[in-house]
Amino acid sequence: MKLFDEVYVFGAGGHGKVVATIAESIDIPLDGFLDDDLKKVGKKLLGHPIYDFAFLERQFQKNDRIGIIPGIGENAVRKKIVERLLEKNVPLLSVLHSSAIIHPSVSLGDGTVAMAGVIINVGSTIGVDVILNTGVIIDHDCRVGEHAHLGPGVILAGGVTIGESAFLGVGARTIPGVKIGKGAIVGAGAVVLKDVPAGAKVAGVPAKQI
Repeated sequence: MKLFDEVYVFGAGGHGKVVATIAESIDIPLDGFLDDDLKKVGKKLLGHPIYDFAFLERQFQKNDRIGIIPGIGENAVRKKIVERLLEKNVPLLSVLHSSAIIHPSVSLGDGTVAMAGVIINVGSTIGVDVILNTGVIIDHDCRVGEHAHLGPGVILAGGVTIGESAFLGVGARTIPGVKIGKGAIVGAGAVVLKDVPAGAKVAGVPAKQI
């Protein structure tokens, strides 16, 4: 049984393109992209039309069997749109690349995107609207908060907690048990050896606040 009559990716940029290709590779047919950039609206991306958000509202009034896949990489922008969609009871779809290895015990929030090569081990919990970019490895019993973005090649050792809307850059790594606070930013290649406060920016090896 087909769960949705229509499926759209919001965000017609580079990240949205990757999300769309993953969706189609696992047989989720797309009806188009959504974007608020008027320079993009009316054009096509990967052969699919780009609509504005007013189009979605009109469609949803006619048919509530519409699913949306988050396709914006920037946390604050994506969070704002996701919250608006959830207020209108628009379903969020999770998209998991066929090469992702996810233990059956893992809890995945709606709207999560797991790209190629992602590994999530036993007992971990992933919140709503999380981006797990290419090659992310999450060991056992980790907690990743909603709207977080783990960049390509990020590695979390066991028992790590990532706060809401935190961002970890390409290749960042942690030792076991550390906590990275809400909205914190961890620079590319950083090695986190101790807790990172909410809103802090850290970089380097070992990671230090900047």
